[in-house]
Amino acid sequence: MAALISCKKSEIIYLSDIRQGFIADYINGDGVQLFAAEPQINKPINLAFDAKGRLWVSSTVEYPYAAEKSRWSDPQGTRVKDSRDAIKILEDTDGDGRADKFTLFADRLNIPTGFTFANGGIVVAQSPRFLFLKDTNGDDVADERKVLFSGWSMNDTHATASNLRYGLDNWIWGTV
Repeated sequence: MAALISCKKSEIIYLSDIRQGFIADYINGDGVQLFAAEPQINKPINLAFDAKGRLWVSSTVEYPYAAEKSRWSDPQGTRVKDSRDAIKILEDTDGDGRADKFTLFADRLNIPTGFTFANGGIVVAQSPRFLFLKDTNGDDVADERKVLFSGWSMNDTHATASNLRYGLDNWIWGTV
């Protein structure tokens, strides 16, 4: 089950601690709570907070099976027919520490393994292309979709570009 947890303290929660069942005793009872889970998110791959404090999540249902070329549904290659992979914006609007608003920023993606904020939108790594997605009318939905470049292999979805970060040098960095 996919789940994101939030902490009320600025301490690190280690996965090994969660596995050992120490959540109940976490930091003098101040605790950990669920922020979001399935079905609102599926297999989260990348997380990032925007300037408004909202959590952006790229998730995939299709992983590890990349879309075949016949499923790309637009000439530019920015949408995949019947894909459930997406980037969502999660918000806690009532202050209870749980996400209660889920906005579908971009859908019909192809295993979005990473994204970072840039130029008023986001740069998304999804083999075989890198995309630029931007909301142009303020409704938190990507109205603009552009292919920045393509050529990444789709042979192994485990070995593709991911973990994008906007660097202090104004370059976007990632891992392969």
